[in-house]
Amino acid sequence: MIGYCLMRVYGRTNCAEIELAHLKESHNEWAENKQFVMVEEVMAGENRQFGDRLRPMITREHIRLNPKYIPSYEVPDRINYYLNSNHPNAVYVENQDRRLYIWNANEQKREDAFYQRVAEWMRSPEGASALHYRLKTLPLTGFNPSSAAPMTEAKEAMIHESRSEVGQWVAALKVNPHTVLRVHEGADVYSLYTTYELLELYNYQHPRSN
Repeated sequence: MIGYCLMRVYGRTNCAEIELAHLKESHNEWAENKQFVMVEEVMAGENRQFGDRLRPMITREHIRLNPKYIPSYEVPDRINYYLNSNHPNAVYVENQDRRLYIWNANEQKREDAFYQRVAEWMRSPEGASALHYRLKTLPLTGFNPSSAAPMTEAKEAMIHESRSEVGQWVAALKVNPHTVLRVHEGADVYSLYTTYELLELYNYQHPRSN
């Protein structure tokens, strides 16, 4: 619903509603003359390739359009991306990521009448006009568009959830080494381990069935 409200502000011809598969395709006609793109039901999980592809899309100055049957060409990139997901590990996020702003909408569901009122307001000319005015007059004192996106609890959770099992173990090792390295009560914890010893310890703690 947030995405559709923003589409009303941008204007339908300036927007596109696509799926994750469209972002992965080589042909990207959907990006032509667009300022706002909403991507529904994103679920890339541990796919680092998609994460690596997404980051430059957020801050690049130009985009190369590659329509079918004609040569590709480059234009200024003015797209703002809004990605939705019901999964806590929707996108692979690196520990020091600076570009993604992630928010968890975990408020309690409202009554159906509330959403009906919002939908009617959203579709009305007055609703889109009021939201447009609010966004244009919003105080931006102190806002720096070149600084890192704020770290949120949702982003910290996605960083954790998008890690592989090994990645989660290594992250826990860095935070609580004595807990992770102590395989049982009374076991010795050394100051120095070889990579082979750490691998053996990980395999011992995470046995896999044949």
